[in-house]
Amino acid sequence: TGTALLLLLLHEGRQSGSSALFRPARRGSGAVADGSGPGVLAVLRETWRDLAGAGIFCGLVTGIRSSFEVLVPLHGHHVGILKSQIGTAIAAQRIVEAAFTLSVTGHLADSYGRKLSSLPALIVMAAAIALLPISRDFTTFLLASMLYGVANGLLGGINTSFTVGLAPPHARTQFIGLFKT
Repeated sequence: TGTALLLLLLHEGRQSGSSALFRPARRGSGAVADGSGPGVLAVLRETWRDLAGAGIFCGLVTGIRSSFEVLVPLHGHHVGILKSQIGTAIAAQRIVEAAFTLSVTGHLADSYGRKLSSLPALIVMAAAIALLPISRDFTTFLLASMLYGVANGLLGGINTSFTVGLAPPHARTQFIGLFKT
């Protein structure tokens, strides 16, 4: 991540002179096609708290998601669940996840806000993670996977949503570039 940020900064400096890195962020002015928008370092100085807070949250959620995807097949194999049943549980998880992402997530985020709508999803995700190690048969294993699918579906798009919501109007491109780095 640090290397990518350094390459981004060096690339920007070469393209439009080193002063582009330090060009001040101008509030109220949109990014223009000639590249005269605020410099990356200026946007970083202005929005570092938002980047850090949302970055930590989104990083933790992404880490939990990745861990669960690894833990499901490993735990299923450990307790003796058949490979076909593990595949069925993962498929059911993905179906539930897609159903919630496409139908419920946007409505909840629009009605209650991103932060408030992500709280129940994190609680359900914690319940699914707590249920997985105590599952010893296919039924509870499937239930844990589907419960995780509900939670992951409710968190669908949260990283992008936070990024776009926090991006200052005068420096969206630079902010999103920094966040993705």
